[in-house]
Amino acid sequence: MSLTMIPQGAPYGVATGPDGALWFTLVHQGMVGRLVPGEEPVVHRLDPADGGPTVITPGADGAMWFTEFQGGRVSRITETGEVTSFAVGAPYGIAAGPDGAMWFTQLQADRVGRIAGDGTVTDFEVPLKGGMPSALTAGPDDAMWFTLNQGDAIGRVALDGEMTIHRLPTPGAAPVGITAGPDGALWFVEIGAGQIGRITVAGEVTEFPLPDRACRPHAIVSGPDGALWFTEWAADRLGRITLEGKVDEHDLPSPSPSPSSASSDSSVSSSSAPSHSSESSTSSDASASSVSSASLESSSSSESSAPSGSSTTSSEGTGGQAGQAGAGPDAGTARAEPHGLTVGPDGAIWVALEAGALARVEIS
Repeated sequence: MSLTMIPQGAPYGVATGPDGALWFTLVHQGMVGRLVPGEEPVVHRLDPADGGPTVITPGADGAMWFTEFQGGRVSRITETGEVTSFAVGAPYGIAAGPDGAMWFTQLQADRVGRIAGDGTVTDFEVPLKGGMPSALTAGPDDAMWFTLNQGDAIGRVALDGEMTIHRLPTPGAAPVGITAGPDGALWFVEIGAGQIGRITVAGEVTEFPLPDRACRPHAIVSGPDGALWFTEWAADRLGRITLEGKVDEHDLPSPSPSPSSASSDSSVSSSSAPSHSSESSTSSDASASSVSSASLESSSSSESSAPSGSSTTSSEGTGGQAGQAGAGPDAGTARAEPHGLTVGPDGAIWVALEAGALARVEIS
């Protein structure tokens, strides 16, 4: 395992671009970066810089697309750093669809949106109100699939906007990341319940409890080894689950010092990335204004954010059925704060550490 330090800020989302480079968002600094493995990172400052860039993904047009939750924009950046933005309501997840358009979630507006190649924006209402649509991905059935963090459900939207909602069996599951698996199913993380989920296109759900139910899994990606890889935000770990449900976990190192905030609890001191929580409904403003770097990891009335998994501080990161004491790193220790992850151009797993680095993990 190796670290590439990002001295300019706090990586949140990361994705491999069609140019063979890694692209990442710096959520607190209002920047998007590009890294060719083995070289120094190059960053592009956004204008305005207060948008809180979060999730980033390649588009069908050869550019990278990303959401700015705080700024209410979906933006597009070329390899040379040219940015085009579209005004939308509090976007979080984003993915290219089978129709060549970009699809995104609006977690505070109960909508899924679509941006066509000509820039036309179309919104589709999610029938589950207050469900907080979060991450989304293209499925194998020519539809888009998305998580409903506060609705404990998985949604499917057809290309014509028809919605189907699949309720999860575990209360307080608070799903966040979702990806298409190599088996033709969709795989997702349950940040509130400490589980990995699998749903078939027919809606059949299987859940796999993790060894540490308080680890707060955040993002998930399909690996080149036929397994699924995911981040454990509260435990500072990278996890791997096979199609049969066998789980392996790897500790992630913490860069020091951390640029993401003045303390190890970035969820208290920052306001730029959405927060997902199985308990955020207990706070009158937990999902109504800004987003916290603990994003889909924690939320409380002091953090006001977007998708979250609940909890009070990043060192306590617990919620739903994941509320066991002693989970994750000890309070006061340096945090890695893993968020997004991707399969890099070199075939390794790359993880965005909000503490200030990109971690590279070779697949053995």
